[in-house]
Amino acid sequence: MRNNFEQLNEPLLTLVYTLITGYKGQVNLPKSKITEFIEHFKQGKNYVTTSYDETYGLNPSHIADFRVVGLYQKEVSLYMTDEEKAKARIKPAQPEETEGDDKLLAAYNNKSAFYKIDCKCGAIYTVQLSAFTNTGKCNKCKETLYVDRARGKIDTYKGQGWLMTNKYVVDTQFNR
Repeated sequence: MRNNFEQLNEPLLTLVYTLITGYKGQVNLPKSKITEFIEHFKQGKNYVTTSYDETYGLNPSHIADFRVVGLYQKEVSLYMTDEEKAKARIKPAQPEETEGDDKLLAAYNNKSAFYKIDCKCGAIYTVQLSAFTNTGKCNKCKETLYVDRARGKIDTYKGQGWLMTNKYVVDTQFNR
């Protein structure tokens, strides 16, 4: 680990991350620490670092997405594998917009949603997560839960939301 005096010679970049709960955070780190974080993220390992007087710990299984502010596109490609670079070069065909797409776009712009958790261990509660979440874990027993989108939105005490359960087999075709 490098000490704080060496960090003073490196420009700081901002790592902006979003947790699966929807919380957004940011950390100012030198480029070398950002590189370390990306390697840990790819390997699924927890990342702990000290930057100046603050210590940060990030768990990649709790991070929905992240971006680095301050890197040029050429530098970003340094962190990508050959497979990721090939995917970035392929541009998907853009579908023509229709009247029904307005509802889809409105749903896409709403980036969080409520989920009623109904676990076979007996836990029932409501959480707010990313609108694109398809699975989760029960806070009580840590069992995997699946979003039942085929059922449609249901009433929760926080408003309309999706049901996330493991009491029965959920048809995952509706979750795509």
